[in-house]
Amino acid sequence: MKKLIHLLTITLIILFVTSCKKDKLTGDNNVLVGSWTSISTVFNCGVVMGQPINPNLKLELKEKGNYKLCRGDKKIETGRIVIVKGFATFKCSEKGSELNDLKILKFNSDTLNIDLNACDDYKFVFVKN
Repeated sequence: MKKLIHLLTITLIILFVTSCKKDKLTGDNNVLVGSWTSISTVFNCGVVMGQPINPNLKLELKEKGNYKLCRGDKKIETGRIVIVKGFATFKCSEKGSELNDLKILKFNSDTLNIDLNACDDYKFVFVKN
């Protein structure tokens, strides 16, 4: 009986540890770490808008893969970035999330392009602060 309890305990510990894998932003994704602000984006099938489609959005990306999205000074969502099929993908369990399941499709040290809209334009574009 003690061996069964011991085996069950070890199995549960292994399952718990392996199911809580965290994706740290490493390698090329390391340039994502920092503060980002929304900018004017291409919208409506190629028509450039003079104002941000998502005004006043600020995105904080942490080295350990956490993110925080704010509109002005008000936090509107938090979550994690996980790697899904080779893309850094936002995961948030909050209802009405702006970024949940959206992928970072293109980035460099100063520009971040997130997902596509119906016209194959980027849904969100941020620049690094």
